[in-house]
Amino acid sequence: MIILDMTKELYLLDEDIIIFLHELVMKDADTKGIRDKANLEYAVHEYKQPRYKEVLVKAAALLFNIIRGHCFLDGNKRTALVSTAAFLLFNGYELEKLPLVYADYLLNVAKEASNIKDEDVLDYIKHIAGELEKYTKKLSKSEQESMNYLAESMQDILDSFKDFNK
Repeated sequence: MIILDMTKELYLLDEDIIIFLHELVMKDADTKGIRDKANLEYAVHEYKQPRYKEVLVKAAALLFNIIRGHCFLDGNKRTALVSTAAFLLFNGYELEKLPLVYADYLLNVAKEASNIKDEDVLDYIKHIAGELEKYTKKLSKSEQESMNYLAESMQDILDSFKDFNK
């Protein structure tokens, strides 16, 4: 389910929608499913924190914490990216050039994530937000109002993962 947080007026994804997106991304994979539910709950809880004020920083926190938490048996980077893209879409932004632009970058995030000290996480997440911003556009008012546009965009994102390698 998508939760509208009225205090921030953002659509925030919960664990159930991220699991749903994981299942869609991994529908043809042999290895799928939750590896660590507590880490997924932490990833969702963490990106909702007020220290992540801007939409892109919240998106980066979601991406980072799904990858760092290794929440799923396989497809963590793909699930993180699709969840981030969904979060941005529901909040008036679109990630462009998915997913190949991000393949190497996400591999680097995965390699570096476990070595980042807790006191450096916020700076690293802001760095990720800067990378996301390079390929993000603000949707027009009419695009934001169109649920068909959101549905089509989500389908495009999911379709773009057919040839995406781990």
